[in-house]
Amino acid sequence: MTSERVEVVEDGRTARRDRNREAVLDAVVELFTEDSLTPTAQDVAERSGVSLRSVYRYYEDLDELARAAIAHHVQRVDPLFELDD
Repeated sequence: MTSERVEVVEDGRTARRDRNREAVLDAVVELFTEDSLTPTAQDVAERSGVSLRSVYRYYEDLDELARAAIAHHVQRVDPLFELDD
């Protein structure tokens, strides 16, 4: 029985979309840390370097964007709080 190795190849558009989504989330977190707790989509677009249209393509509304940014940040910092036994 032969085992075939399946490789997932990510095309350039998918990679760019993923980078842009992460840039949007990072921009929201940066704005939060600068005491802008209710950033506009335009603020996020300018900070992240993506178009306003892309911000709304990735996230339906600002509430969804805020939740995603918070979850993204928690996932990033969570390992810092793990206790060593």
